[in-house]
Amino acid sequence: MFEHEDEQTLLEKVEKLRMLLESVCKHILDEAGKPYASDLDLPKLWALTAENLNLAPHQHQEEVFKAIQRFGPRASRRRSMP
Repeated sequence: MFEHEDEQTLLEKVEKLRMLLESVCKHILDEAGKPYASDLDLPKLWALTAENLNLAPHQHQEEVFKAIQRFGPRASRRRSMP
């Protein structure tokens, strides 16, 4: 799929996407007036944001919300690149 891109370029794109997701989560929490630690890692930041938006899997019984948990940031952390 990305045969023309080297590993460094892909890692840079992943890092930019991580930073974007982190910024969006912080913006949502700031707008809601919810405090968070400045050194919070992305999975915890996402969990706090999802809970604030009433999207956390534990807040719902529907399978689709539970699937979000299985394939969310925690799952990507298990597949993280070196």
